[in-house]
Amino acid sequence: MTSPREWWRRAAAAIKDRQSLYLTRLITGSSRFRNPQLEAAVIRATSHDDRSVDYKNAARVFAWARTSPSFLLPVMWALARRAARTRSWPVALKALMLVHGILMRSDSEPVDVQVGRLPFDLSEFKDRSSSPAKASVFSAFIRVYFNFLDSRSVFAGLEFDPTDEDQLLDRVQHLQGLLDLLMQIRPYGDGMEVGLVLEAMNCVLIEIFEVYSQICKGIASFLVSVFGSDHHTKMEFYLNEFGNLSPEAKRRRGIVGVMVLRKAIEQSAQLSAYFELCRSLGVMNAAELPEVEKIPEEDVHDLEMLLLGEIEEEERREYEDSVEQELEVLDVSPETQLIEITVEQTMEEERSNVVSKEWVIFEEGCLESNFSVGAEKLWPTPPWPSLINASGGMPFVNNGNLIEI
Repeated sequence: MTSPREWWRRAAAAIKDRQSLYLTRLITGSSRFRNPQLEAAVIRATSHDDRSVDYKNAARVFAWARTSPSFLLPVMWALARRAARTRSWPVALKALMLVHGILMRSDSEPVDVQVGRLPFDLSEFKDRSSSPAKASVFSAFIRVYFNFLDSRSVFAGLEFDPTDEDQLLDRVQHLQGLLDLLMQIRPYGDGMEVGLVLEAMNCVLIEIFEVYSQICKGIASFLVSVFGSDHHTKMEFYLNEFGNLSPEAKRRRGIVGVMVLRKAIEQSAQLSAYFELCRSLGVMNAAELPEVEKIPEEDVHDLEMLLLGEIEEEERREYEDSVEQELEVLDVSPETQLIEITVEQTMEEERSNVVSKEWVIFEEGCLESNFSVGAEKLWPTPPWPSLINASGGMPFVNNGNLIEI
């Protein structure tokens, strides 16, 4: 049974809707962004009633948006005026559901007619139509839903070249970010199992299917370009395109590809938990959810070995080539020839010497610039004495011993 307080709250909300409808009649004529009939349909479709949705007027709003691309912005501005003024979560949620439906229907439109950023901001929405305990959880639901729709609207205006592997991976990363935002749209407390919230969750599940399918297609296209159709051989396209990239570009593509696969594995587990939550809440579309296909761990391992392994091999070859070029330059240098002759003479002298492990006493005049003289000072025989004298660049510590390198 409805309490008197609840009855008065609903009566006041109905009066607000009638007042808004009356104000639309005061609009004289139609302009580019103002149309009395459109605004009346938006007000009826976004009423304060949290028990039902006016599907008839919602269909009128969608039909208006589908009429032509020029009608898209007037519809969005009508919804923006309605959403920006309200402090009631049912009105805000219905407006967001209408925006969501319009964005999904406008995906096929060219990029230049996309909405871009939404013309209103509900990122700091606070509900004032419910008790404080309920207002906080409903406000959180509105804010995360708006954040997703705003990001989705911006993403729809981005252009990607489907033939560019780097842009393909960037697009998949953007989609994975949208999927993270989608999975944040969930009840944040008890008492949210109401029809309007479950209806919004139905819309979210439809979007999840769409976004996740695009992610899977993008990953499959990338894996085919890397491994080939038989999963064991690489395609000619990959050999021609990836093989001609610089090591920096190869490393970037390899790292991004591995990150995308790792993120997909993580999100597949999160999706399974999200679907279980939707089933427990009684979301209609959750009853027919299929199993989430997980990317095999060996695919990620194979990609790491293939991409990063080839990058390291390419860098090793480039390093060896650079060393060979430097050696060729050194071979024709007179100074290098003199050094080589000195080193060869030094090695010949060392082969004729006998190295002793016993402690010996240096005679006077032997390395007197670096060693102390006297019978009390005992030093180990320094290795390669002729080489040290020839180079003069070996480091010494304060006591005259060589630093072991």
